[in-house]
Amino acid sequence: MALILIMYVMLYGPWTENYQEKQKRACQKQLQLLHVALVIYAEENRGWYPWVRDATTSDVPLNLLVPRCTVQTDLFICPGSKDPKLPATKPIAGRVISYAYYTGYQREGTPTDVLMSDEQVDSQAKIAQQLAFSPDGKPPGHNHRKFGGNLLHRDGSTEPSPPLAARDLTFPATVTLLNPRR
Repeated sequence: MALILIMYVMLYGPWTENYQEKQKRACQKQLQLLHVALVIYAEENRGWYPWVRDATTSDVPLNLLVPRCTVQTDLFICPGSKDPKLPATKPIAGRVISYAYYTGYQREGTPTDVLMSDEQVDSQAKIAQQLAFSPDGKPPGHNHRKFGGNLLHRDGSTEPSPPLAARDLTFPATVTLLNPRR
């Protein structure tokens, strides 16, 4: 029995690729639900997604969504991360969340622009094959250990990415990538 348990943990434990792929799929669903809240916010704000002058972390502009556009604060914590749960319906500003946010976009524009992602290794634009997520499971950018992260596009679609960006993750000068508070 012990041998079976050990084999199960080796194949499906939290540090395995199988486990993290399952967590990445759950994360994609959460990002899509957050997209709904972002669209509601944009509809009420002349097409602009949340933006706060001089924000340095993603929790600050995303706090504008709670509780007006969503009361589900658990959506801001990636299932693959070790981030603590957030109190329901309470503001998220000043708290640790799991996601990076590209602030400064309007709803209209290129549908494939990245709007949110799992925490990234830094707040810089990246070209294909540059490091976007942790390659070794250590912070920063380690929501899914060493197995990459997810990207949420302006059109609400999501895509997984390996640690080395599969495509360019660039943005205009009017947009700022804000990583979560740590």
